[in-house]
Amino acid sequence: MCIKYMTVALSVFLLLVVTATAQAVDPAVLFGKQHQAGVRIGAWANLGDLPLKEDSVGSSSFISDIGSGSFHFEAFAAYRISRLLVGELSVGIVNRGSVQLKYTDLGGTTSYFGNLILYPILVKLKAYPLRQGLGRLNPYLTGGGGISYARHDLFAASSESYFPGYLEEESAVSGSLVLGGGADWPLASVVGLDFQVQYIGVRFSNGMFETKDWTGLTVTVGVKYLFESKKKNKKDTERKRGEKGP
Repeated sequence: MCIKYMTVALSVFLLLVVTATAQAVDPAVLFGKQHQAGVRIGAWANLGDLPLKEDSVGSSSFISDIGSGSFHFEAFAAYRISRLLVGELSVGIVNRGSVQLKYTDLGGTTSYFGNLILYPILVKLKAYPLRQGLGRLNPYLTGGGGISYARHDLFAASSESYFPGYLEEESAVSGSLVLGGGADWPLASVVGLDFQVQYIGVRFSNGMFETKDWTGLTVTVGVKYLFESKKKNKKDTERKRGEKGP
């Protein structure tokens, strides 16, 4: 379902590329004045700890499928503060993997499954060190912070389980630090591409699935809609009229 929505979103942006490319305005000139909104997709590489792959105590056992990499999706909106600075709010989602718990008694074996979903919600400042960029290529550095919310759906597990650490915390919130960099490439006056690498620090005080450090590195590519505020456009129009005179 998530892939379907992302395919639709990318198709819409590609349509914008086709219609906007015909415009004569140089995208590199407009880019330094424009706000941004879009999506990024890519990979989450684990830099923190990982739960044990499997273990058993008495009649209880568990198997985890939380690996070193996951698919990462992020939606964002960015406000142009100046030619060199942009403020950004992003919301990401990453499925870090699943855990299966088993409990065996005289009645047989009962299995419980759960996934750990991580939602990084971040506020970032993007700085463009090159005022004119490199043609259309605009490298940037980014830094900021926010919160990371994690939740798993392993709710129905038996109270008889010998692995209470997998059951006690259904959700957790951690403060997060983010550092990274990337580059923007305006394709047309209203559409641009984005490449980004960022470090996201995530550490839960009580742990999730008996693991506290869920820090990761994301590598993503994105597509974005570029636009100016209506108020700014109105001021520019009035200024041009004034320059032309009566």
